[in-house]
Amino acid sequence: VTRHIFRPDDLVESVFSADLHTNERVQLEDRGIFTPFAIYTELFGLMDTITRRAAEFKTPMLMVLSRDDKVIDYRAAERYYNAAHSFPKDIYYVRDAGHVVPIDNGWDDVVREIDGFIRDCPMASGKTVDRVAAVN
Repeated sequence: VTRHIFRPDDLVESVFSADLHTNERVQLEDRGIFTPFAIYTELFGLMDTITRRAAEFKTPMLMVLSRDDKVIDYRAAERYYNAAHSFPKDIYYVRDAGHVVPIDNGWDDVVREIDGFIRDCPMASGKTVDRVAAVN
């Protein structure tokens, strides 16, 4: 339906606050609230394409999940992770993140985890990686 309402260059306001566990209004200056509709179109198209093709995914993968996510079914994401033939692959759990992991609770730990994964990636350093990290 939205494809008939929006043009690709229309801006769509984000409905997500930094922390979905609260009902507090987010100050507009604290977030980028508008995204071109074309980004959503491409994102959902990509998700539709790769959902059934996990076994073909062989590039390095760091999956960041929250068991408290209000939007994403983390169990479905775990199934995709387990089916992927990626190397290296790592899964990292963030506690209390409601959805927008890069800015939600624990974002600083997520940044450190991404940095460590990239630094340890064999493509970057010649090392191998086989680890699972978790925050409890």
